[in-house]
Amino acid sequence: MPFLLSFLGGAIFTPFGEEILFRGVVANALNRYGVFAGVVLSSIIFGLVHSVSVILPVAIMVGVLCGILFRATRSVWPCVILHCVYNAMNSIASAVGFAPMQ
Repeated sequence: MPFLLSFLGGAIFTPFGEEILFRGVVANALNRYGVFAGVVLSSIIFGLVHSVSVILPVAIMVGVLCGILFRATRSVWPCVILHCVYNAMNSIASAVGFAPMQ
């Protein structure tokens, strides 16, 4: 049961909220200033919110991928799916004893 609750929170609910905020609001607002602002700056903000630690570059890269996907599709939903899959893989890997960067 603890894994299930952690999985739902970390792999479903959190990515949904983060993508609505960072792509739906932040990137969307910054997109009017161009690709660099919309993708790169929103990704740096996304990474910094996840902490200044070893995961910072990984969080920024996930942000860049989602930012590019958001600009290409003009929809936040592919970003939500990508983020959910990424977090789900990390949750499962952690549960079976592999310790990826989260």
